[in-house]
Amino acid sequence: SDRPAAKPRLTPDSDPDMKIMRDRRQRASGHERRIGVSTALALLLLLPTCTPRPLGRALQSDALSGSAGESIRVLELYPGVTATVVAPAHLDPRKRVDLILYALPNGNSTAETLGRKLVEGVGWRFDIQHIGAQTRALRARGVSQAIVVYLEADTKSWPEWRRKHGYERANARIVSMVDQLRAAIGSPSQLAVTLTGHSGGGSLAFGFIDGQDALPAWLERIAFLDSNYSFEYRHGEKLVTWLRGNPDNTLVVIAYDDRNIM
Repeated sequence: SDRPAAKPRLTPDSDPDMKIMRDRRQRASGHERRIGVSTALALLLLLPTCTPRPLGRALQSDALSGSAGESIRVLELYPGVTATVVAPAHLDPRKRVDLILYALPNGNSTAETLGRKLVEGVGWRFDIQHIGAQTRALRARGVSQAIVVYLEADTKSWPEWRRKHGYERANARIVSMVDQLRAAIGSPSQLAVTLTGHSGGGSLAFGFIDGQDALPAWLERIAFLDSNYSFEYRHGEKLVTWLRGNPDNTLVVIAYDDRNIM
């Protein structure tokens, strides 16, 4: 079974009543953390047996996140599944666009995964991912058109979400929702998609793999950040075929013990 995200050696505080992703005037912390993550992120597909849904319903329209110069939009891809799309304020669709789909770790909210500086009164989960700061660092280092999508299930566990909805149905929804996200950013011609996540977030990636006969050509990178617990032998053949299909395709598997790297 998938393990929960590792808890750092901090005394947990009660989490503040805040929803960074819903705040039109939010400002995510600019602090980078010590663990460099080759990130991206993930999503969910509509069942062929379900009534087709329109492109993800916007829970929040585009808003700028203060000095970070980012455009933020929150979509409901399926009841109980939200996608927080964080993009550069100015995007050139004629150039390469990196769409990074990041499936949240077990127990984390999107706000906690974005991260913020840990001060008195702020819960410890805000200090264990810092994907917001890492994304801005990634852009500063040359990946200037990176769009990160934070994928959150109402169960706060992708393994549980798939189990709850039935694996076949859940896998189909994951594939469909990834397609919704590609469409939501306009399907630029030079779009490169990365599928990634931490902890139980890896379950979403395996759902995407299981939900189709072969991995699509537009998928360029899959990164398991200590999140490959759901791997089974059947996944190997699809992954090998995909890797052989294009020399630019990349599979990253990182397993670690948080207690030894902090």
